Amino acid sequence: MNMILKTRSSLIALLFLATQSILYSQSQPDLDCSFLKDCKMILLEQEDESVVIIKDTQHVEYVNENKDFVKSNVKWINECEYKATITDFRYPGFPFKVGDVLHSTVTKIVGDTLYFDLIVNDFEVKAKYLRID
Repeated sequence: MNMILKTRSSLIALLFLATQSILYSQSQPDLDCSFLKDCKMILLEQEDESVVIIKDTQHVEYVNENKDFVKSNVKWINECEYKATITDFRYPGFPFKVGDVLHSTVTKIVGDTLYFDLIVNDFEVKAKYLRID
């Protein structure tokens, strides 16, 4: 049971960070990520709803029915790329620490659905988010 919770927490944590570091996708040079600096998204294909809010250089992900959060500062490289550094969190079992940085690549945008390749430290995962605002 603890292993399942730890694995689930790691996945959620990485997916949180995914929204924080969107790298330019060579496969879609015309990718329009301009909305990312002011958006709200939810993580798809996840048991618990995770809500991500980005406002310019601030990123917050709310998890566990908005009971817990992870905050970070965003440094934009271009409209599709940024680095996010964790500054604060209240999230039991969160596998990352303040100061960790996540890099994400938007690999595809279909309507309001965003597809990401995510990397933080040595952890990699693919994720899908729905833009809701």
